[in-house]
Amino acid sequence: MIVVIADDISGSSEIGGIGLAYGLKVELQRGFCSESEAELLIIDTDTRSLSHKKAGQVIRDVARNIKTSGLPIEWIYKKTDSVLRGPVGSELKALQDVMCVSRVLLVPANPSKGRIVRNGSYFINEKLLSETDFVNDPECPAITSIILEFPAFSGSSQIHLMKSNQVLSGEGIIVGQAETTGDLSRWSEQMDEQTIMAGAGEFFEAILSNKRIIRKKMAEKPEFRLKNKALFVCGSSSDSSRQALRKPDRLGVKVCRMPEGLFRTPQSGVKFFQQWSDEIIESFENGSGVIITIDREVVRDAEFAGKLRSVIAQVVLAVSQRVSLTEFFVEGGATASEIVDCFGWKRFEPCDQLCPGVVRMRVLESSNIYLTIKPGSYPWPKRMWEKAMFETF
Repeated sequence: MIVVIADDISGSSEIGGIGLAYGLKVELQRGFCSESEAELLIIDTDTRSLSHKKAGQVIRDVARNIKTSGLPIEWIYKKTDSVLRGPVGSELKALQDVMCVSRVLLVPANPSKGRIVRNGSYFINEKLLSETDFVNDPECPAITSIILEFPAFSGSSQIHLMKSNQVLSGEGIIVGQAETTGDLSRWSEQMDEQTIMAGAGEFFEAILSNKRIIRKKMAEKPEFRLKNKALFVCGSSSDSSRQALRKPDRLGVKVCRMPEGLFRTPQSGVKFFQQWSDEIIESFENGSGVIITIDREVVRDAEFAGKLRSVIAQVVLAVSQRVSLTEFFVEGGATASEIVDCFGWKRFEPCDQLCPGVVRMRVLESSNIYLTIKPGSYPWPKRMWEKAMFETF
């Protein structure tokens, strides 16, 4: 069994999609349950928004439970955000301590998405991280592009940078620089018993490939079409996400935007909450798919952004109590986490990868409910917003 510990649910589902592509039996859990027959077990600790101290403690507890579980674990991978949002340093140190290893090799690059580490700085499509949309992240704004100055490593010691042509050595956290898939492959070859591997999705895939796990030839599937009621939840406030909503608008697909009154007073706008949920429910009378979104300018206040996510989750729950929803498509890991907590879902079986990073999962607490999660900074599948997908059934 391969175990992956991830800090949010969108990263967890991304790893699940990679596992599917390699023909592995995959299970995703919120928290850790040892009763699993998966070949790839992914544990979402939901620690990205926690303090360094709290996140470290969560990882220590999970790691101890894994270590004493009796499961036939071959190796452990620590999935981090590709741009290192969250208390990454504290999580890696906690995992290193419990597993009694000398070092953690952290390779956060996703070269196929233009996300690379070069000369100690992080770039996305040749732009410094601090010059991209990530500067507007409400909880973890990209205030610098210099890796060793990232808030992810606040208070951490023994953080080192190495190039992919160097031989892995030393103790602590080693950040492996990488610009190409070849760099990822070279780093994957340096895995040993004294090193825990960590980083983004593409580094995990490089390790699978290096271990000669054969990539599965995926059967050709017909274009995905809605057969039952589906709710699309666009929780990201990025400009690219807001622009993407214009296409379904033009196609006549109903997009229900959060009322202004609810946006201004998310905790006390009872009247506007009811207005929004009624609008969503009525929209399902004319189609199988409805989109809900905030669709406002970026909110740079972490506490306020959290309140908005809570309102979204509550409205999704309210709608589901009156409409028989079987498909949930959620953009944004933090939004997905809030919704999953609201429903009390804990275990998932990844079953389809609509495109890299966008994975459809069956909710194991219910036989006919599916959840698809898309990281906020990733694009939707190219043909997601086509009219044929939303034909009434």
